[in-house]
Amino acid sequence: MKPLCTVLVTGGKDSSLSALMLSQYFEVETVNCNFGILDSWRAAEEVAGKLGFPFRVVKLEMGIMNGAVEIILKDGFPKNGITHIHGNALVAAARETGAKIVADGTRRDDRSPILTISEILSIEMKNGIQYVRPLAGLGRKTIDLLVERFFEIEESENTKSSDYEREIRAFIKDRLGEEKIDKIFPKHHEHSRVLGVKTLYSEQKGKTLKSIK
Repeated sequence: MKPLCTVLVTGGKDSSLSALMLSQYFEVETVNCNFGILDSWRAAEEVAGKLGFPFRVVKLEMGIMNGAVEIILKDGFPKNGITHIHGNALVAAARETGAKIVADGTRRDDRSPILTISEILSIEMKNGIQYVRPLAGLGRKTIDLLVERFFEIEESENTKSSDYEREIRAFIKDRLGEEKIDKIFPKHHEHSRVLGVKTLYSEQKGKTLKSIK
């Protein structure tokens, strides 16, 4: 029996690829962490269903959002605030599912969310879990090759994703207005969403990646 691995997903190509890769070694359950501000988790749920993975929503405490927004407003950019949410989300997801292994789709060239080695070790030791980043050693071109092999995707500024940013934006807009959002977040930022899986993946579901020629 494979050990359980909880994978944080957004419905985008990176987290979807991470879940697919880990399913060779673990029993994968996908999770999206949400504050209840928006139902932004629905995109992740839809994609998890297409990939054939069980899915659940884990609700995070609003204190985490408040702390993240304080960091964002102090910094004037969202990077560290998003990472603050992500670290808490990893712990909450593992606690909710009971998994000892928790993973995400962060890659080698990500700027946020990205945890330092000391932050990772602290999370693991304090919570008795293992944190896995299967894309951490892969560059953008390599990831794109794998994504092209398995998924049909949509990628644009208007693509709906289940990431933390959507709820952060809504939270700040409600309290400080649209103008504040424009000052903090980059003007052009593409999101990806998996629209479907290619026949290669569908026919080989349940087999190891080594067997896929």
